[in-house]
Amino acid sequence: MKLLDFLVCDDIRHEQGDKLSFMGVFGDSIRVNVPVGAPKPISLRLSIFLRFMIEDADTLPDSCKVIFYSDRSEVQVTDLKFNTSGRPKLVGIPLPCVFPVSKEATLSLKATFFSNGQQIFEATSPYELLVQISES
Repeated sequence: MKLLDFLVCDDIRHEQGDKLSFMGVFGDSIRVNVPVGAPKPISLRLSIFLRFMIEDADTLPDSCKVIFYSDRSEVQVTDLKFNTSGRPKLVGIPLPCVFPVSKEATLSLKATFFSNGQQIFEATSPYELLVQISES
């Protein structure tokens, strides 16, 4: 398996024809504007899209665990089960997530894939996303 895409955006929408639309795609940083004196931490809601290529020699995964980190501390764990038919070449995973942010922070993730309870592949985000809070 190979991680092909890592996208961070405001929202991922499912459309007709088995398509996805990505709203507000970020680069490697996010600036969050909050009112002066706003209570912290704030809840930063994001959508993450991961797409993996499964090669012919790879074992097909039946589950996945995605751990989200803020400043390398675990903040959310998502467990997924796959019901695949046939042998897909690409697996796309849209994930909603909420990060508590009270100061400048870096966000990252680790995805671990399993088949029959055995780990078969692990991938980490190819970069850390910098989140900056500015009060106005």
